[in-house]
Amino acid sequence: MKKLRCYMNWLALEGMNSAYFAHGRVPAIREAGYDGIQFIDPIDPAALKEARDIGLGVCGSGRVNLPTDADALAKSAIDAGLECLTLHVGWGMESDDEAVRLIEAVLSATAARRIPLYVETHRATIFQDMQRTV
Repeated sequence: MKKLRCYMNWLALEGMNSAYFAHGRVPAIREAGYDGIQFIDPIDPAALKEARDIGLGVCGSGRVNLPTDADALAKSAIDAGLECLTLHVGWGMESDDEAVRLIEAVLSATAARRIPLYVETHRATIFQDMQRTV
């Protein structure tokens, strides 16, 4: 049976009171009930290793502004041993043709590198509004 897993974004820890992390950030994430950590670039190698050592999943995030960015991010994620990436794609000002090229690059990188790359609906991306998303 498949289970929806919930990962804590590493960036969300910035500005949090250190009292929450008496035993360290990574153990605190596990103790809070998360299944894993979504790391940001650059990845903290010590935290990545610690997460794996205590059984947390690891994934990442990134931004694709040019078609060539997609494959580079996919390769980097594989090299780091990440499960997948979520991506902010474009800035939202691209023409439809430019947006298509970005998405085609993401799909090609997913297939070529065999790593899931998930495009986010997010402000300041090609999927910032419902019309383009649909």
